[in-house]
Amino acid sequence: MESIKAIFWKPSPQEQVRTWQRTLRGEMRQMDRQINGLSSSELKTKREIKALAKKGDVKSCRMLARELVRARKHVNRMHASKATLNSLSLQLNEQLATIKITGALQKSTLMMKEVNTLVRLPELTRVMGQLQMEMTKAGIMDEMMSDVLDISEFDEEGEEEADEEVERVLGEITGEKFSSVGPTPSGLPASKAAAQQELEDGEEEDEDANLEAMRSRLQALRE
Repeated sequence: MESIKAIFWKPSPQEQVRTWQRTLRGEMRQMDRQINGLSSSELKTKREIKALAKKGDVKSCRMLARELVRARKHVNRMHASKATLNSLSLQLNEQLATIKITGALQKSTLMMKEVNTLVRLPELTRVMGQLQMEMTKAGIMDEMMSDVLDISEFDEEGEEEADEEVERVLGEITGEKFSSVGPTPSGLPASKAAAQQELEDGEEEDEDANLEAMRSRLQALRE
């Protein structure tokens, strides 16, 4: 009997709207966790860049700075997406008010536009795609109008512009133009030089591991 009821049972408009709102709140909390994780990684990366700059390791500094620039862009995009999710949730509140008056959901061009924007983001494609289909069936919006965008479309910029941003970040972190950062002074006694080299080798292994961890985090967010 319950199984038959489940087949023919349909949630009320109020129940459907509240379910959508729970989904949106869950996505916003997930974005907050991702943003916090990248912010923590940024602090660690800044410390590593400062340490590498003191040693004059220009190549490694620039590699880390480039990853940092990409992470910041991703965070900015997530903040914008979160704001759109919040706007969508507020509009669902308006739908609840409309239901009390008319007893039905109303088609919304603005909601259709915002869902259509969110479904194009790789990190939201699955959840927002499902939400879009449900809202289409409920009569709030028309059929899906866009395909998923490749993440590279959000990261496009000229090579020269990217290099300038990397140099700006390096200057921000080191407090000077990075091109002026010189090599580490040499001429240490043999015993001290050997000990210093051993210490630096260990630090480089930690830096490589942290760089790889940051890249993995960014790759996971893109998938």
